[in-house]
Amino acid sequence: TAEGDLTAPRQSNVVLSRNSVSTAVEDQFVSVDVDIQDDLSGVEGAWLIVSGPGSQMGISGSAALVSGSDTAGHYRGSVGIPRYGATGTWTVLLELRDRAGNDSSWITIGTIAVVPN
Repeated sequence: TAEGDLTAPRQSNVVLSRNSVSTAVEDQFVSVDVDIQDDLSGVEGAWLIVSGPGSQMGISGSAALVSGSDTAGHYRGSVGIPRYGATGTWTVLLELRDRAGNDSSWITIGTIAVVPN
């Protein structure tokens, strides 16, 4: 860990592969691309969840480093909405932690509309 690291990682440039899905036939997965920076110790983890109407939970996952470094990198992961998931707006959330233990808590990074068909 980096001595004096008191700041959680931060995200930017979030892109969801789709902003609308239908769950009438099967689970639907949405890729999440995000740039993550940490000033000193480096990113230890990036976790994704998706929450729907009535607090219905989707399929969560983690985001992995695909380019760059653990102090300034591009990460990719995915979330899923289960078959027959409730129609309406689902919220995608991201949590970040660095190697010094600084945590961002859950940050809303986007929404996905679930449509009937």
